[in-house]
Amino acid sequence: MIKKIQSDSNNFLFKELYYNRARDAMFDIIDNLSKKGYTEIYIPGYIGWSPNEGSGIFDPINKIVDLNRHYYVMDRELNTDINYLKINLKNSSILLVVNYFGFRDPKFDKIVELAHERNCIVIEDNAHGFYTYHLSKKCGSDFTFFSLHKMLPFSKGGSMIVCNQKFCSLPYSGKEFNELNPYSYDIYSIAYARKENFRKLYNILNNYNDLIKPLKNIEDIRYNVPQTFPIVLLKGNRDKIYELMNKRGYGVVSLYHTMINELQNEKHSEAVWLSQHIMNLPVHQDVDSQEYIDMVKILIHYIKETFA
Repeated sequence: MIKKIQSDSNNFLFKELYYNRARDAMFDIIDNLSKKGYTEIYIPGYIGWSPNEGSGIFDPINKIVDLNRHYYVMDRELNTDINYLKINLKNSSILLVVNYFGFRDPKFDKIVELAHERNCIVIEDNAHGFYTYHLSKKCGSDFTFFSLHKMLPFSKGGSMIVCNQKFCSLPYSGKEFNELNPYSYDIYSIAYARKENFRKLYNILNNYNDLIKPLKNIEDIRYNVPQTFPIVLLKGNRDKIYELMNKRGYGVVSLYHTMINELQNEKHSEAVWLSQHIMNLPVHQDVDSQEYIDMVKILIHYIKETFA
């Protein structure tokens, strides 16, 4: 028997909750899971911190006493060493996958499949990937969370989605409604603007391959919406360039400029190297892309100046 219209209110239902910050949402998820017996967590080996803000990833995890932390290996392109996971990922663990700068790992589907084969819970960190998650294909994670103030003109705000109905009834602390509604914005047009800014900046940077290497390319934004434009500085003093660019009024960031102590070792040397050379350029929806040419000229000047 086939009814005329849909009537099952639980079919394809997910639970969305709001928080002050993404890290609060992340803590709420992992804290609830740890109380259900998930006490092993696998975290990507590219986690930074700063004296002012601490660490959005490490600090929430560090608050949970009964959690055993494992860091899996990342390469210089911030791709996961899936062979490392195949060898080391324990059954019934938590696997945290971070979509750095809004980009999913090229092997994301295989990583999720591997985790679920071992009865692991996959948490997809979309603090940078609000648009990627909503406008690209779903990849089967059990939870995801967002940093809304990094994506929209909000002074604060985070949210999370419980994608796996099995976990909808846990006692989460988030609110069901938010006075700042991210879905009141035209997320499709914002995503388009970010991708267009990425394309324009990529084409300009192509003229300076001896000094700058884009961490992601044009093909990567086919299914991903960038939060920023990550570049690797092949020459120059990254920290000094960062300081000089911001003084000139160009809002560049370095994610991450300093790694947590637990990753300062040979096992994670590739990620540590990247943290010392990375810089992120703005591609958000408020950018006037006509200013990119001048911005890149100034960037190149500072690279050469600090290299000499």
